[in-house]
Amino acid sequence: MDLWDRFCTSLQVREVTVVDTSRKSSIDLRLLLGVAYGGPWFSRWGYQFQMGSFGVTEDVYRQDLDRISSLPLGTLVADSAIAGRSWEISRIIAVYRRLRWSDPGESFTRLATVRDLLRYLLDLKTRPGVHPPLNPPAPPPMMPRHHTKRASAVDKRKRCRDFDAVAADLESRWPVRRLRVAADVIVEALQEHGGMTRQEVRDAARLTIGDTGLLDFVLKSLGNCVVGRHVVRRTSNPATRVLEFRLEEIQSGGADAADEEIREEAKSTEPAPVGADQIERELEVVCQALVAARPEATRTVLDGKHWVKKWPLVDDKDDRLRFLCEWVPSAKELKKLTRPLPPPEVVLVLEAHASVGDLRMESEMAMRETYCMMEAFRVTSVDGVEGEEWDPVMTGGVQSGSVVVVRGEGVDMGCELRYEGGADSWTVDCACGAQDDDGERMVACDSCDVWHHTRCTGISDDQPVPPLFLCSRCGSSILGAAASEDSTFDLSW
Repeated sequence: MDLWDRFCTSLQVREVTVVDTSRKSSIDLRLLLGVAYGGPWFSRWGYQFQMGSFGVTEDVYRQDLDRISSLPLGTLVADSAIAGRSWEISRIIAVYRRLRWSDPGESFTRLATVRDLLRYLLDLKTRPGVHPPLNPPAPPPMMPRHHTKRASAVDKRKRCRDFDAVAADLESRWPVRRLRVAADVIVEALQEHGGMTRQEVRDAARLTIGDTGLLDFVLKSLGNCVVGRHVVRRTSNPATRVLEFRLEEIQSGGADAADEEIREEAKSTEPAPVGADQIERELEVVCQALVAARPEATRTVLDGKHWVKKWPLVDDKDDRLRFLCEWVPSAKELKKLTRPLPPPEVVLVLEAHASVGDLRMESEMAMRETYCMMEAFRVTSVDGVEGEEWDPVMTGGVQSGSVVVVRGEGVDMGCELRYEGGADSWTVDCACGAQDDDGERMVACDSCDVWHHTRCTGISDDQPVPPLFLCSRCGSSILGAAASEDSTFDLSW
């Protein structure tokens, strides 16, 4: 980007606009990075919000972005219950809270909001290789004798492992998704029948999955693993002395309760390594849950994709003077304009000894060369510059780098190419508040020729535009006129 900045500066580029549609797999990066860091991909290079699609303003964009970024994780779990994903979000939160607590460099902070979670996941993803703690925690201090019994009871508890992390690290001929499906089937069988031997679990799961090799492979690695809202344990039956698979349900109360339940187990052991592929899957799950929990706010963030970077005038490399030139129309000309004027963008370059007359002539030529409707433009006055034609510009009260406002005559207001959009004199007045073309799909009313977003009119992106389209105003007027005309014939004899 440094090379790009130097290139734009050398060409006297005033601004560059981009439309951020960056994605990775099924994740919209402008949502992920916006929630995690407060801005999209391009904001790290100095790009700022320019405008939003569908009438989204910068204030609305910032408010909704802050609202979903500060969303408590417990609220996200509760809202995800509608989509049936609360158990999955609870598992992710509990696993990474445990990992964060075990990380010496991060243990002083707690994952409390959606921004905390996404930022920590992205930080883990940038670390090379797998991601265990950088330094193992120091051994616990020697405890007094009266605490020995309690400490031994904690030590005997076997540490839980996340099955998704285990499955990602296993070398098998089955994909991780297939391993997870088999684990879910086994857990459902244990929920229905309770404690079961290995053979009993195998036989029950075969009713759904016929691949016995897959079942044997999963059963071998399933002990002490967290699957959904349960921990799979393999313990001895006190009556038969036979090893059985049993489920321990994670206490209700969302991710916070699940985190507290496994927190003690993480204190004395290192968490299992986390791979980059798994972190990417977790990011996708969290983003999908966020979209389902807060659809309107996330839609606003996704619609804020027009960004701009502006460069100031650079005139310290030589002794020449540089100005921005802006045309101000007369009251009569202003009535014929249907769109707002562009910001000052024409650059004037003059020698240091240039006079007021030279400034007037240079601005006149620049306007003629820039705008088609100003081919016969003549400058009549330059606002803010004092002096006669032969007086130096530097003594006229204007400094290099400022804006020069010119007024004149000879502007062809009948020219078709009056606007940057071309010759079409189109008008945008959508229900979302948009008054200009924002690059989204639009349809024009066949009655008033006003353009509207297809999304705002109920036409999805995969549907074709109807051959005859009437906006809500024109449709209501026609229906009202038709109703009044029919009522004139409804006479009571």
